[in-house]
Amino acid sequence: MDLKADSDTIFFAAGVSNSKTATSMDFDREKKHFLEISKKYPDQLFVYFSTTSIYDKSLRDTEYVKHKVKMEELAMKHCKRLLIFRLSNIVGKTKNPNTIFNFFFNSILNEVPFVVWKNATRNFLDVDHVRIIVNYMLQNNSENHVINIANPISISVLELVNQFEKYLGKKANFELIDKGQSFNVDISVILEPMQILDLKFDENYILNLLKKYYPFDI
Repeated sequence: MDLKADSDTIFFAAGVSNSKTATSMDFDREKKHFLEISKKYPDQLFVYFSTTSIYDKSLRDTEYVKHKVKMEELAMKHCKRLLIFRLSNIVGKTKNPNTIFNFFFNSILNEVPFVVWKNATRNFLDVDHVRIIVNYMLQNNSENHVINIANPISISVLELVNQFEKYLGKKANFELIDKGQSFNVDISVILEPMQILDLKFDENYILNLLKKYYPFDI
């Protein structure tokens, strides 16, 4: 099942590659690109990808999250037909070293020390599951909505590191600090679609992601 692929839909996924080190120049570039595209195609359905980090009190005041909020407001102002997807942490095949999975994988494998926030939780989704859910919502006329797409089960960052250690067969060199917190994401809109699509979320989800995207002979 393919995403709605016609001249009636525009997917805007030209965000910054590293949310932690992005500068005002990076944010301005995305804003400028967005305004150019939305002005050029005023009648198309515009799909904008935002972030569920908006709900995380420990992250909502970061420049990246404040930028995403402003971009959502900009999209609502300039797009006659709009669909905003707020995504959790997406896992897939990418060379971007700044994703959480790539960071932990490379740090543990290469014995690089890092910091873990003791109280932080994160939510992870297979990029293929995101594609399937987005496609379903597009096919079922979900225009002019803001839709959260996240895993029903979040995981503590410390537990994530533990799963990487078990998978790689190596101990991580990290400092545990008393920071971060858990947060909830309302995914009630997509619960029924996930059942219809027969998407499975269980205690083996993270391990399955590791096996799928990080094949490793241990």
